[in-house]
Amino acid sequence: MIKISNYSKKIIILLVSICSIFNSNALASSLDNLKPSMSFDIEKEAIKNYADIHGWQKTRSKISNKYVKLYEDDTSIAKWIRGTLWSPSFVWVDNMYEADLYFEDEETAEAKYRNFKNNVLANNEIQITLRLSNIDKEKIQLENLTFILDANDKRYRGIENADIFSRGIESQSAFGITAFSNVIDLYFHLDDLNIESLSELTLYTI
Repeated sequence: MIKISNYSKKIIILLVSICSIFNSNALASSLDNLKPSMSFDIEKEAIKNYADIHGWQKTRSKISNKYVKLYEDDTSIAKWIRGTLWSPSFVWVDNMYEADLYFEDEETAEAKYRNFKNNVLANNEIQITLRLSNIDKEKIQLENLTFILDANDKRYRGIENADIFSRGIESQSAFGITAFSNVIDLYFHLDDLNIESLSELTLYTI
């Protein structure tokens, strides 16, 4: 699970106890046993069975919620925070959801997933997307943020080990208050680690 916290100028994203996407006795019609994983061994048929009953939109939402949990304390960086770990299972479900939404066939979704898998294995990278929002624009600007990833007790500084992109700051006003948001994509390259063997990830945003 990704846990996002905001403590003392830090946003902490924590992925704990990464294990197989389903445990051995998972029911085909339920995702209740779904667990965060960077493994490419996905129980696709079990997920499809759930989607046949509930639809791909709800399936995507359910898996997304398995990976994201929000904690709010200090708001020195962001008043509102959202994070996504682009794990193999989430990417595959996201591809299937888009194929269903745009009337594409499953092979199109599978082809996108294979490209994702090949890219991750070739570059040994992990993608995390953050959405930070605040009424203070300066606090969420990319140049004012520092990212450090702790993976299996090894630390990787974003400036040295990641490609980081901002999608641009947007603003929205309501009741005389303007809030700013910034979506940031981080691609961490973990050259000395086996992605599928990760047991814990912590992302610090300072």
